[in-house]
Amino acid sequence: SLSMGVLSLSSGINAEYGEGKVDKICTGGITVDCEVEGSNRRVGGQGDLLSGALGLFAHWAKESKDSLPCYIPYQNVAAYAACAVIKQANYQAFHHVSGDKIKTGRSMITSDMIKHLGKAFSDTFGCQ
Repeated sequence: SLSMGVLSLSSGINAEYGEGKVDKICTGGITVDCEVEGSNRRVGGQGDLLSGALGLFAHWAKESKDSLPCYIPYQNVAAYAACAVIKQANYQAFHHVSGDKIKTGRSMITSDMIKHLGKAFSDTFGCQ
């Protein structure tokens, strides 16, 4: 199922955001699908991480909008980047194996995701 929400960006333009196996991001009539794999575990506070990531990427995308393809609103780029990094951090935290070889799995909490944000960013954007 798809849970819909609205992300209000600093530009005053709203991006519709549908959460599911494939997240759908729509701004200005252009829809982008985020097919990055997460996990089926949603933790309390995951929306807060998404909001913070969206704020960061909205700033970066707006500052870089002149170098983006003209048909992609920077709001879509920001929402996709935030979605991809948070889903990647969720996946990594869920499947993380600690020293005693036990997966975090269903016992995962928000702080487990936070520990994986740096690697999730690097894995998503291919940088260090």
